[in-house]
Amino acid sequence: MSGLRASFLAAREALVNGLVRQGFRLVDDRTLLGDLEVHGQTVEHEIVLPDDFPIEKPVVRTPGGEGGLSWHRERDGAFCLWSDEEASHLPWASAEAVVERIEEWHRQDALGWPDDPPDLDLERYWPRSGALVIHGSLDELVGRECMVSRGQNGTYQLSRGRASRKQKRIRTWGAVVVDVGELERPLHTLDNLLDRLEDDTAHRLRSDIESGACKIVMVQYSRQGHSASLGLHVRSRQPLELEAATTAHADEATLRLRAGFDAEVLAEKRIVILGVGAVGSFLADLLARSGCTKFTLADPDKVRPGNCVRHLATLADVGRPKVDAVADRLTALGVDTGDIERHLERVTSAELIERLFEESDLVIDATGNGPATALVMTASRVLQRPALSVCLQRGGTVARLDRSPLNEGEEYAAATPPGGPAAQAREGGCGEPISPTPPWACAAAAALAAAMATDVLSGRCQYPPSLLQVLVGADVLPDVGTLR
Repeated sequence: MSGLRASFLAAREALVNGLVRQGFRLVDDRTLLGDLEVHGQTVEHEIVLPDDFPIEKPVVRTPGGEGGLSWHRERDGAFCLWSDEEASHLPWASAEAVVERIEEWHRQDALGWPDDPPDLDLERYWPRSGALVIHGSLDELVGRECMVSRGQNGTYQLSRGRASRKQKRIRTWGAVVVDVGELERPLHTLDNLLDRLEDDTAHRLRSDIESGACKIVMVQYSRQGHSASLGLHVRSRQPLELEAATTAHADEATLRLRAGFDAEVLAEKRIVILGVGAVGSFLADLLARSGCTKFTLADPDKVRPGNCVRHLATLADVGRPKVDAVADRLTALGVDTGDIERHLERVTSAELIERLFEESDLVIDATGNGPATALVMTASRVLQRPALSVCLQRGGTVARLDRSPLNEGEEYAAATPPGGPAAQAREGGCGEPISPTPPWACAAAAALAAAMATDVLSGRCQYPPSLLQVLVGADVLPDVGTLR
């Protein structure tokens, strides 16, 4: 027996012994039964230990079904005692913790979970279909003719209107959207749903389902003022069976929910990125995902096959200008990045760099080219406009980032000592030496630049003028900047 399996069995034995001391009795090698007092009454509880305990939680239910299918309860009657966020320390390994959480569950259930973060997942109370329904705002679809059609990767797309004959030939079905308002208890049957609707609406919905006119039912509901939706897929009409489909909102606001707390500020800023190679392409991607919508991308180079290992571009982009490849990838994110200006020429003139500074909120040099860096940083200092310069040094073992112009009393970190691994290969055809920098180092430098760019654009200005991140240890290490 492996050491890990032995530790699992030891944890199981410890919990069983602890529950026996709490008054439970062992029915078989994985099931215990015991009585607990609930609201002045004795209620029997069943605790089943899964094969992968303690990684998997114990399954707790009342064999008599006390409590009904309320919130925080699965379809099979099992209690939802711990969220995944609470699971890292396996709190259910203690018998005392299990019994205490069961008793707390009953207390909260009797009160209707008044202090509970809204439990908006109604899918757990229905059989699962595996389908994913993509939709926009449901408010404008309630009570209107709707349809659902096959989308990409097996998804279903909900839209307003009735399917035409041509659309029906490409797998399009009818759909119904209803609003049941604030829920005190979860819906877990079609009858539960129909009881929440006005008689005419309920009769029409049942008729549409039974006749085959409705394939998807979208239920809009709320709990404690938070809105959500449940998608029901009509699996069978005889017998009548509905399954829960996963639903996902697809509007711009939803796509921006994970962009971060600075997304609203970043959306109003224009960012110039000079050099959209290995570091610059990843940087553009990170900033777009973080809320930036206005870019000026400048790079004279085209995508080569070897670039794709350390670049946002793919082999399908080979031969295209790098700015076009990156711009298309940003647009493909599905968020608003429609304002992208592209420059295919090398930026060397004073007139052009001055215009770029005047028309933007931040200029970022990601060229890794000495003259280009000097142009950007000099222009920033003279014009008193913000700029960043990011590069990888010492063969990709150190990421360096400098901000301009300096504030009073600031100074840059000392020059990074030379060294690091040297190029060991040359590009076939052109014969250029290939930097040994690994792709993850490019991503790390881009992340560092995205963090400082956000710091500047948000107005926090907490970063020092130089940041040096040692990615691979070396004999001689540069001073590393830290937050003030």
